[in-house]
Formats: sequence, C-alpha cells, structure tokens
Amino acid sequence: MTTGNDIPDRQNAEPQLKLLAAASRIYGRAKLLMAVQFALTVPTALASALLMAWQPTWKVWLTFFSITVTLVDALCLTRALSRFKKRGALVQQMFDCAVMEMPWQPLRCGSRVDSEDILTDAQDHLAATKRPKELLDWYPTSVKALPLSLARLICQRASFWWDLRQRYRVRGALTTILSVLVVAVFLIALACGDTVQQMILTVYVPLAPAVMWILREIIAQRDAIQADERGLATVEALWKQAMEKRLDDVEALNQSLLVQDALLDNRSRSPLVFNWIYHLLRKRKQQQMEFKADELIKEAQKILQSE
Repeated sequence: MTTGNDIPDRQNAEPQLKLLAAASRIYGRAKLLMAVQFALTVPTALASALLMAWQPTWKVWLTFFSITVTLVDALCLTRALSRFKKRGALVQQMFDCAVMEMPWQPLRCGSRVDSEDILTDAQDHLAATKRPKELLDWYPTSVKALPLSLARLICQRASFWWDLRQRYRVRGALTTILSVLVVAVFLIALACGDTVQQMILTVYVPLAPAVMWILREIIAQRDAIQADERGLATVEALWKQAMEKRLDDVEALNQSLLVQDALLDNRSRSPLVFNWIYHLLRKRKQQQMEFKADELIKEAQKILQSE
C-alpha cells in the first residue's frame, strides 16, 4: 500500500481556496436570510404579544401581521434558504472531490457550479471577510502521512464530527429559547388576568410564528444530528474494516463516494448554524478534531508498518 497523499497541499491550492471562499459566501447569504427569519419570528413575535397585552385595540392588526409573517416565511424565505443551501453544498462537494481526488458523479450531484460564478462569490467573500486565514488547512494536515484511502476517511469523519458538535449546541439553545417563550406566554397572560380564550387571542396568536419557527428548527436539528450520527458510525465502521485489512483501495474509494453522497445530502437539507456559534466553538473543537486525527493516524501507521 502506497503511503502519503497530497490532501494538505491540494486544500490550500488557489482553485480549492476559491471554492471554499465561494461556498462561505453562499452560506453567508443563507445565514443572513435565516437571521431575517429569526428576527421576524422570535423577537418580533414576542414584541407583538407584549403590545397586544398593552393595547388590546391593536389585536386585529397584530394578528394580521403574525399571519403575514408566517405566510412570507413559508412561501418565500424558506424556499430561498433551501436554494442557497443546495448551492453551497454543491460547491462544498466540488471542494471535497478535488481535495480528496474523488470523481465527480453527475447523476448524483448534477452539474458543477460555473467557474464564473465561483470566482464572483469567492471575490465577494474575500473582500468582505476579516478571517481569510480560516480557509487554510480545512482538514487536518497530519493526514499527509497516510495513504489517500485512509486520509479520506479521516477527513470525512472530521466533517461529520464537526457538524454534529455544532448541532448539539444549537439544539440546546433553541430548546432553551422555546422554554422561555412558553413561560413568557403564561406570565403575560397571568399579569393581564386573561382567561384561556383571551390568552390564546392576545398572547399565543402573536407568538405562534416564533413557536412554529423554533419547533421546526429543533426538529430539523434533531434530524440533522441523527444523519450525522449515522454518517459518523459508517465512517468509523469503514475505518475498522481498513485496520483489519478488509478494505482495499478500490472498495475504500467506492465506500468514500457513498459517504460523500451522505455529506452532500446533509449539507443540502440540514438547517444552518450561525457563524458566531462556529467561531465560538472553533478553537476548542479544532484542537479536539486534530487530536483524534493524530490518534487515528498513529493507529494506522502501526498497521502499515506491520505489513
């Protein structure tokens, strides 16, 4: 088995950095749209509930506003957000295939994004961001010591693991926000001395868009977590087969292509994570990811040396 690969060099080459920059720009637009969703649903809905309790005569207009927000979210914002996510996932797939030397599968992935669009998005991102260095060393550079088939598995495992850890935090935060909203409903109704009927009309209706958005996000995060857990378990099972010498290079490539398909699906369908959460977790999780990669590399090297 040939040792060594050029994943660390490929991922920092200019064409791949442009792909990462373009993907970051596309996801940035999607996250801005998600921020608009959040602003129109959670804080605005809470403000509407407070206003309705304070000025009951505004009930009709605030109810109309809440229903309108729900419709705009369902018919416009969610559809646009889905398009951005699919496009960003496709560019990320182009990056992974180039870096890990996997063939592009048109039947599965469709057509690549045009190079002109990649260049435009990449230039926009590099002009707007203050952290261009974050594009470097996307995957652990220590995988250079391993054969490509094993290095791929470590990189794919890192993708699943990183996404999973972020989503655990997001799901917890959303659950907390939902709990606060539920408590707020009863406190506002209690303070106003409302009956159940009055509470539904005065407090719950304005908060309905917020509750619906948060519930939808919690369910989506749960589904994404389950998908990441399945992907992580699959990669770890493949790694075990490789360590037991039951996975040759050809089969390893075929299996990695299937894993990459799962990553594409996850990125296309899963809810986004705000950048501030990513930056908050990045340093510590990066260290943990690299530590695990080094551990796997040492395990593989022992097997390779025994051949």
